[in-house]
Amino acid sequence: MKISITVITILITAITSQAQFSDKKAIGTSHFSKEQNVNAFDLDGDEDMDILLPNRWYKNLGSGRFEKHTIGDQSEKQASAFAADLDGDNDLDVILCHSYRVVWCENDGKGGFSTEKVMIEIEWDWFWSVYAQDLDGDGDMDVLATAENDQKIFWFENNGSGTFSTRKMIFQRKSYDDYPLVRAGDLDGDGDVDVLSATLWGGELRWYENLGNDGFSEPYLIHNSATHTTSIHMIDIDGDSALDILTACKDDSIVWYKNNGSGIFSPPMLITTSADHPNSVYATDLDGDGDIDVLSASKFDDKVAWYENKGNELFSEQKIINNNAKEASAVYATDIDGDQDIDVISISDGANVFWYENDTTEIGAIILTPQNRLSVYPNPVKDVLTVAFVDRREVREQIAIFNMQGQQMKFDVEAAKNTTKIYVSHLPSGIYKLSVLHDNLVTTKLITILK
Repeated sequence: MKISITVITILITAITSQAQFSDKKAIGTSHFSKEQNVNAFDLDGDEDMDILLPNRWYKNLGSGRFEKHTIGDQSEKQASAFAADLDGDNDLDVILCHSYRVVWCENDGKGGFSTEKVMIEIEWDWFWSVYAQDLDGDGDMDVLATAENDQKIFWFENNGSGTFSTRKMIFQRKSYDDYPLVRAGDLDGDGDVDVLSATLWGGELRWYENLGNDGFSEPYLIHNSATHTTSIHMIDIDGDSALDILTACKDDSIVWYKNNGSGIFSPPMLITTSADHPNSVYATDLDGDGDIDVLSASKFDDKVAWYENKGNELFSEQKIINNNAKEASAVYATDIDGDQDIDVISISDGANVFWYENDTTEIGAIILTPQNRLSVYPNPVKDVLTVAFVDRREVREQIAIFNMQGQQMKFDVEAAKNTTKIYVSHLPSGIYKLSVLHDNLVTTKLITILK
């Protein structure tokens, strides 16, 4: 019997512990000092999270060990890197932007990358930021990029096998140079992917509505802070299934903008001014209580810190992870050690990349299930994910899937005696969190959907 799952909420109550983090642990170095771009993806298909930086990646060997590999031309600085399955072969390729060109490198499925394949090359455009999403809704990953010259924001349509259109302009402002940051997600709740941008110097936060037929609206201004915007992030902060916006600015403010669900945003809502020149922000559930917390890396006070979501749109005072992270420039979070909680990654001390293990062991009245109570396969998955139970007397479990923006996904399930099949072919490629409540115990697992 196939059942359509629209809303399943797993309640975690009576929180009795806080997220605690270890001292910093070395991963390696970035190619350049004060790098502001760090991400984590399963680049070699071995079901753990590797670290991606411009010019290089670090293979996760387990037990806190990493191995350096290079990507792309090592003679030039790359401003940004991102990963997505661009050629439809179920592994994650890497997109890079140099000063004068945007390129991608094909993954052989095991973390071996090809030489650069040029998408665009224009001298003096100064490409700055890259991202990937399915912008035209045809099931493959398109590429977003920005350039300093004229504040250009543009995209390349994926033709389905890793070949791309010429660039399609979303926005440019003639004779006015700046460094646009770019992200993408469904901001107005109409089921397609819109574009978000912020300018480093001008401080303008804008979004562009996806109009269909490869077109985007003129920019909607969310806020003009008149201060330098250093970092942006899209995530559902307040749990209402709408993508909110998180930003950091050089005036020491970290703020968020509440989305009413249709792309109308609140004035900035202050989280903190305790980070001195925050260079980077990120958000995820750090303490396992089911809501979205905030991370920051700040340059002038040498801090990596987090801010607990207290509910009712309020956050705690700053909680220090490391107060000796010299000129901290980037922060990210994912499950590095496979223990089903979220660890923290940062860049500081020049070009050094570190991680901080999350030592939280209890998430409330419900304790994490031993992983041998059930198995989840295949992972990565393309169409159908199977949850197999060791001892299921009746079908009473609750299952939820969340994307990395904290939004709960809709899906169909089909239950049999000891298995439940979850149909995920409609979900975009990416990393998701699967939560299964069974016999009053919760199992969480990161899954990768690849098209």
